[in-house]
Amino acid sequence: MIDKAKGPSLSASARASLSPTLAHNMSRYVVLLRGVNVGGHKFLPMKELKSALEIVGYKNVSTYIQSGNLVLDSEHDPMRAIKALIAGKLGFDPDVLTLTQQQFKQAMVNNPYLGFEGKWVHFYFCQQEPKLDLQRLAKLKADTESCQMINR
Repeated sequence: MIDKAKGPSLSASARASLSPTLAHNMSRYVVLLRGVNVGGHKFLPMKELKSALEIVGYKNVSTYIQSGNLVLDSEHDPMRAIKALIAGKLGFDPDVLTLTQQQFKQAMVNNPYLGFEGKWVHFYFCQQEPKLDLQRLAKLKADTESCQMINR
């Protein structure tokens, strides 16, 4: 995970969506879809996605604007099923990253920028550990920026 500073905080509604009452054998997942609804490419209506996910059995599905970010309850990691559902309905195969509720909460706990306003903090979750050129990154970042990589 790479953090680009200036600080975090989740809205009350975002925090609440992480803690609904779970059905038996269900786990809470944060689902991050990369590159959807950006610049007119890979258009994915979130209201339709929410409905499709509920129809196939996911519970407590909530979306965040048109960002491709959602939270849901599932008996199993939903990554592959969500990729297949989007590919089948919309004809493209987005990158999907899932985090359990516990993994997401741990990322918040490990946030090195807790003292900063949330709108200035950016988290990047990666499937694999990125290969970073730290010297080049140091040259590119502004004096007011900071970044850290934290392995999960």
